Amino acid sequence: MRKIWWVVFITCLGVLLTGCGDEEKEGNNKAVNAVIDFYEAVDENDQDKIEDNLKYFGEYNGDNDALIQDVSDQIEELGGFLQVTYVHLTKDLMEPDVVKELDEEFGDSWSFFYVEYSEESNIFGWIVKEIDEKYHIVSAQGSTLDDVLEGTPVSSTEGKADSNENMMEDTNLAFVQGNVIGNLYNSGIATIAENYRYYADSEHLYASIDGGESTIIDTGFITQLNAVEDYIYYLKDYQIWKSNFNGQEKEAIYRDHIQPSILLVYGDKIVFLGSEDINASTNLYMIDRDGDTLQQIDTNVDSFAVQDDTLFYVKNESEQDTVYRVKADDEKEALFRLDEISYMQIDGETIYYTAGNSLRKVNLDGSDDQELSLGLMVDVHGYSTPILNGDYVYFTMQADRFFYRISKEGGQPEYMGYPTDGYSSIVDDNVYAWIFQEGNFHLQVNDNQVDVSHGNDTTEVNGALDTLKKIYEASLQSDQATVSRLTALLEDEDLSEYALMDWLSERLLAVGDTDALPLEEIKPEDINPELHQNIVNDIGENYSMIIDREDEDYMIVFILQRVNNDYYLVWYEDENMEEFKGSYVTW
Repeated sequence: MRKIWWVVFITCLGVLLTGCGDEEKEGNNKAVNAVIDFYEAVDENDQDKIEDNLKYFGEYNGDNDALIQDVSDQIEELGGFLQVTYVHLTKDLMEPDVVKELDEEFGDSWSFFYVEYSEESNIFGWIVKEIDEKYHIVSAQGSTLDDVLEGTPVSSTEGKADSNENMMEDTNLAFVQGNVIGNLYNSGIATIAENYRYYADSEHLYASIDGGESTIIDTGFITQLNAVEDYIYYLKDYQIWKSNFNGQEKEAIYRDHIQPSILLVYGDKIVFLGSEDINASTNLYMIDRDGDTLQQIDTNVDSFAVQDDTLFYVKNESEQDTVYRVKADDEKEALFRLDEISYMQIDGETIYYTAGNSLRKVNLDGSDDQELSLGLMVDVHGYSTPILNGDYVYFTMQADRFFYRISKEGGQPEYMGYPTDGYSSIVDDNVYAWIFQEGNFHLQVNDNQVDVSHGNDTTEVNGALDTLKKIYEASLQSDQATVSRLTALLEDEDLSEYALMDWLSERLLAVGDTDALPLEEIKPEDINPELHQNIVNDIGENYSMIIDREDEDYMIVFILQRVNNDYYLVWYEDENMEEFKGSYVTW
């Protein structure tokens, strides 16, 4: 039989290797770290770390330097250490002869990982075993997917779990993740995968490869970008879409009664928060990457995160927040509970989260809960929420639109000086953000505005009443892009554009069209002088107050601010007539 693996192994370790118990599924999370650590050591040219990683490894083709050079070449070809994707391939997907030979060499408790580094499906495979209660690389060899996979080879990002298996079952895609969850909490407007880079302004989705020219692959108000190889998954019009790199193959893969808000692609699944309508609870769902097999994981979920192939989430219950872990058999395990755990993010054995305006961290077992932000008032609802990326947590201060970053270990924060207006992502230590200027969102990377076309502006208005009617119409049409532009100055955390869209669309359906709306612009001289002064102190004199009389007893009160030649909604409230006459006007 053809020898697939070239291995010169230290024979005195044979008993140790063949005597390990079969704990493959429990150990895969840690096993892959042996490979990741070696790539990182090569990238950093850390000779001590390289030597430690090769402790139980024989000579590669007679020369360990050749192995180090091969890995260095892969890192360079893939665009850097952070762009390397490590795929776990389970034995049932591998050629039986390959499995048999590896079983003979290493016993039956080895794990196989590979890195794909070329378009011709060339891979670099790694055998990892647990030795002395720690995982080590024991063998490596360049090959192709054809040599390793059983039957017709499939792309590592297109593998599907059997629909009858558990949703959380370990797969060959366990370590593929489409974006950083902190980016997705902030709308996820940029991400990368291998040499592909994707980003959105407020009207287009763009893609580029190897830093080349950007191509528009879709239009609309697009957020929640998740990239897996040359495919991008995203949210558009409350639907989950998928497109290839050039936009020639795109489709809505999920457009059902659940409205997704935050979604993450990992492995061959998509996990997302969603609700049936704006007033319903937010639940956690999972579907296959082709949009099939919807499963509700739990209800009243605040946030979620994925660490390797394990899903964690925070559930609101009994006036406290509980962190749950979903096991491979779909069993849910409660880990610990605190008074508040918001915007959870995980790195290794540590959870990073916010409680009030405090940035905190706690161990996965609930121990060592401590403040990371040193008493700073971290923004959690206005311009951004914290983003854990690499060695830093990025955040803005309350009522401050400029980014800071702090080491995930703590210390003094560093002022970065890059602004955001509510939509942002951190990619390669670069801040991608939408900046609101002259009636539009503009994409900016760090200090530089990206020169991309915005097309024709369809939201120009001549007055406050026209603007408000456009917001009603856009809400009914689920035109989130227009609503977001015309409500970009909403600053109160309790004023949600999603709640507004739901509210106004129902209102417009009830009356028929905007001309039938009983809208009335309040004369400046009729506005309560004390209220007028408060508004002027806040946004200046160029504003308009408009009411929509729902019936004899209730109305919706809107305040719009004039910026240059256009108006933008800055505040709204449902009010009864008695309160309106007493607090808003001098009638």
